[in-house]
Amino acid sequence: MKRFFKTAIALTAVGAVLFSAAGCSDKNEGESTALPAQSQGLQSETSGIFQTDAQQSSQSPAGTVPGDFTLPESTVSTQGKPKKADGSYDYSYFDDSAFIGNSRVMDFATFGVVKNVYATVGLTVDSVFTESLSGSSVPIIDEINGKNFRRIYLYFGDNECEWDALNVFESRYGKVVDAVRERCPDAEIYLISIMPIGEHASDTNSNDETQEAIDKTNTYIKDLAQSKALVYVDAQQALRNSRGYLPDEASSDGIHLTKKYTCKWVDYLYENT
Repeated sequence: MKRFFKTAIALTAVGAVLFSAAGCSDKNEGESTALPAQSQGLQSETSGIFQTDAQQSSQSPAGTVPGDFTLPESTVSTQGKPKKADGSYDYSYFDDSAFIGNSRVMDFATFGVVKNVYATVGLTVDSVFTESLSGSSVPIIDEINGKNFRRIYLYFGDNECEWDALNVFESRYGKVVDAVRERCPDAEIYLISIMPIGEHASDTNSNDETQEAIDKTNTYIKDLAQSKALVYVDAQQALRNSRGYLPDEASSDGIHLTKKYTCKWVDYLYENT
């Protein structure tokens, strides 16, 4: 089945690639990892590996009430979290965290924003158990084995919102959560809402991945967070315009974010988790 969200990612190298977290200073507002859409929906299957060893931290993680659907930007104070000399956010806060997801999460590493990103193009709640990162021989879900991550952020749903039975998606996502808990029992797990897409992308795609479908799928992710006593992070509110879509300036293809908007996303995670 063709997937609208398997848009190709331009990578600087084939195989294992290591990114350091450079943060969001000197944002390149026009930079995006998305390539022009291919004719008749053909997409690249390119994947990448982005990881470093987690670093232990004595800082207690800030959190929210498990299962909360709405997380205003003021929910969690940034007091006590690392900041740079100019007062901007220091993303070393995430050095003991892991991020697992699809091509939109890959942008965290592509722009050097955070470390420990385990992502491939088109990754789903099913393929995370079978697909390996380039240069690795183990399924992506097993990449977190033996790493004492304090927080694990999961991002799925872009490629599953076209599924006919979203209750099946919720059930299979629950298996991902269970697998993460088995491998990192002490980690706090966060389920991130599916991020919005541009209005043009929503209106013109051929696979029913519309903003309406995304909003509906997010309700299932919220329900899963509640049933598993996890934190649902409604990060999409940080990027939506007044019409509920991703702003045109945020992406060249309506899906994959520029560095500026990738940093807005990570800023929201910094402020609210």
